[in-house]
Amino acid sequence: MSALRDYQQDAVEAAKDWLRASVEPCLIEAPTGSGKSHIVAALADWLHGISQGKRVLCLAPQKELTLQNASKMIATGHPCSIFSASAGAKSTRHNIVFGTPGTVSRSISRFTRGDYCGVVLDEAHTIAPTVLAILEEMRQANPNLRVVGLSATPFKLGRGYIYRIGPDDRVNDDDVCRDPFFTKCVYSIDARYLIEKGYLTPPKIGAINTGAYDTSGLVMRPNGQFDAASV
Repeated sequence: MSALRDYQQDAVEAAKDWLRASVEPCLIEAPTGSGKSHIVAALADWLHGISQGKRVLCLAPQKELTLQNASKMIATGHPCSIFSASAGAKSTRHNIVFGTPGTVSRSISRFTRGDYCGVVLDEAHTIAPTVLAILEEMRQANPNLRVVGLSATPFKLGRGYIYRIGPDDRVNDDDVCRDPFFTKCVYSIDARYLIEKGYLTPPKIGAINTGAYDTSGLVMRPNGQFDAASV
């Protein structure tokens, strides 16, 4: 693997510690621009190695993210497959597979033979019923399946935080965390640290010349995301 930045390595190590000891899903909070794709590649490679050659599935909600994540794996010299109809490929030739949920769910039998040891979820705050169904079927094939998610915004409108336990071991109450999928956020990358180190540009906010935004026409879909046409 290519060298990770210090905070990326710390995040990977925190996830490793959790995954070695628990089958409960864990989460890494990683701001936009922190290099989630590199963390995804590192975790997938580690899961494949520690499982003595079992397979790893990496899911992302769009083909663009799927291809981006796969490119970081390929850049390390490790082969991987793409399983996404929108990306024009449906291959499971290699042990690490990058896919989109819809395509995987329509061919779920190819992922439920007990040869997958882990799933890495990008944009984990968008976790939808399709993804939950995939994980449930994969867990039936392998009860020891490890699941780790990454998100820049680990919060879902109407439900609160998507994890029960924070990186500081503080437990989120039901009033701020309703039926979270992830048991613990094992690491949170601080955006301020990334700005101080020059990895991110400081935000500049101009004058806002309106009293308030009109959100009355926004329509929320069942998955908790706003309908694009209404935005």
